[in-house]
Amino acid sequence: MFTLTSTGAGFAAPVLRWDAPLWGNNTQQMAIGKFVNGDNKADIALLYNYGEGHVRLYTLASSTTGNGAIAAPVQRWDDTDFGNGITFMTATQLSSTSYDDIQLFYNHSGPAVAVWSINPNSGAYNTVTRRWFDDNFGGGTSAML
Repeated sequence: MFTLTSTGAGFAAPVLRWDAPLWGNNTQQMAIGKFVNGDNKADIALLYNYGEGHVRLYTLASSTTGNGAIAAPVQRWDDTDFGNGITFMTATQLSSTSYDDIQLFYNHSGPAVAVWSINPNSGAYNTVTRRWFDDNFGGGTSAML
């Protein structure tokens, strides 16, 4: 993972901040948000797909020193049913906590789709809530913001 610092008129050269060769193709989704580590800084969430429906959500915290460093991944959620149908992931504050919830756009078989939220609670993401479902909408969705 690289960062490019703003120069005011553009961006400085990319700086390598995190390198994990074993993650590769199984890193299914990425989002930026204020996650449960409590530092009030934007962090990175990665959804890793282990196959056969098994996914894990990890967060990588921003450095609190302002030097641009990124901490090692911390596991925040683990599930064995969601992996194969997730097509998009975003982070938005929907629950009553001060941290961002993770939204997953899930493509069921055929035209059925749903948006699920993984809600923050006590340093992890452990409550899953279905926010929306439609059994005729799927197939043509190309983005979720």
